[in-house]
Amino acid sequence: MMQKGVLSIIISGVLVISLVLWYSVSQYALDLPEIFIGISILLFAIFFTINGVKWIRQSRQGLPVEDELSRKVNLNAGYYSYLISVYWWVALYFLQDKFEATGTLLATGIIGMAAFFIIALAYFGRKTNL
Repeated sequence: MMQKGVLSIIISGVLVISLVLWYSVSQYALDLPEIFIGISILLFAIFFTINGVKWIRQSRQGLPVEDELSRKVNLNAGYYSYLISVYWWVALYFLQDKFEATGTLLATGIIGMAAFFIIALAYFGRKTNL
């Protein structure tokens, strides 16, 4: 579990460094979709850091790597976020004319899928009866 926490913190560091490099290299004013993507990446980095610290703390306390409840929470979160993501991609397909670049559309879709999973993980993590 210690390696998982350290890896999570390293990933969040790489995300923040790439976000800073992306912002410093862009020579034009960022539009609303790019700002949304940047804020989402920053939120994911914060989420990875919080989970990494939590995993390192649990490892030092000698708690098990994964128990039945966390497996069930991950299973339910994955299931429902997948269902929502399918509808998300259908909605983006109908809204594809609103996006100027295909890369922005793909980034919005992928970030939306990750956001749905994090929201579902937080919801099922707080729910007591699964």
